[in-house]
Amino acid sequence: MVEQLKLMQINIEHALDIGTGTGLLSMMLAQESEGKIIGIDMDSEAVMQARENVTASIFNRRIELLEHRLQDFESPRFFDLVFSNPPFFEGQLISTDKRRNHAMHATELSTEDLLDGMSRWMATEGWGALLLPAYRELEVKKMLFDRNFFIHKEAYVCQTEKHDPFRILWLFSRKVPECYYSECIQIKQDGAHSSRFKGLLQPYYLNL
Repeated sequence: MVEQLKLMQINIEHALDIGTGTGLLSMMLAQESEGKIIGIDMDSEAVMQARENVTASIFNRRIELLEHRLQDFESPRFFDLVFSNPPFFEGQLISTDKRRNHAMHATELSTEDLLDGMSRWMATEGWGALLLPAYRELEVKKMLFDRNFFIHKEAYVCQTEKHDPFRILWLFSRKVPECYYSECIQIKQDGAHSSRFKGLLQPYYLNL
């Protein structure tokens, strides 16, 4: 996501991270931009952890973390970028651990609600970014198109060339794309991390 934003020279002054969790994605974006970021999450413990992480970083003045459900969120502005790594599973068996359910299952925020929220808070010329399980590709693509979103960039993520993709990343907007870019990123190649995978994540991880 961040790489493509830079390649496309998209300026991010204000961004919204929906379901921020530990705040990792917000800090990754802050490392590559000068904009201000608001991260929201309904899990109070996740927000406390994210605040600890952000406070200990050099980005603490540009990232604000709020305990909020997306459905109740209000802001005086719209955002240049709205992004989310939402709960992976929807309509599947859940555990007895409520916090794990919130983190891994769409028990409080359906995909429809998420996309409606992204549409509401994305500026007219803004961008959206999603990381989802690959098996939901066709279902969620239809939801995006139904909301007049167009995918500009997509990346499938697989373990090796012998494995099917298990994650998919999309960068989308309301503008019809001039060109469409798609790639498959292999995590491992010949028993080690692939050069593509390392190139994407080395700026954010010390031991990769």
